[in-house]
Amino acid sequence: MRSIEITNLKEFTSKLFAGTEFDDCLAPEIQIFTAATFTIDGHLNEGFVGSDQMQLPENREGIVFWKKLRPVCYEIIKGKKVPQQFKIVFKMPAGFTEDFIRESGCLIGAESISGLYLNIHFKSGQLYCTTGISRSSFTMDKKLDLLWDDYMEEKLKVYR
Repeated sequence: MRSIEITNLKEFTSKLFAGTEFDDCLAPEIQIFTAATFTIDGHLNEGFVGSDQMQLPENREGIVFWKKLRPVCYEIIKGKKVPQQFKIVFKMPAGFTEDFIRESGCLIGAESISGLYLNIHFKSGQLYCTTGISRSSFTMDKKLDLLWDDYMEEKLKVYR
């Protein structure tokens, strides 16, 4: 796990809320604190979506992609005042995770990784992105964790 400070807030938040750079991420949890607190649970509601729609490839993980929630979040934050804070949890899709593990050279199966995460937290004018990996089994080997940390640090360096 690594915490990466984002210093170029304007460019980063522009890409986050108005761009497409993070659209392929799943968004299981979002909180935005403005005049009211908005909490979005990004898990699909099968009762609303329907079991046939849950079988579609874009819904197989049961979590909404950021590209579908981004316009809603943008509507909440736009205006003259900056939100007091916001928290966004991104989970990488299973296909990305499988490719990342394979390309890493780590000798672990994709089934042992529950998810690769990027947590974005803005508060009091500071924004941090924190990397993380959720595992379904314990291991002392942290090679994949370090590779994920390095990957995200490299991807986010343009905003530092």
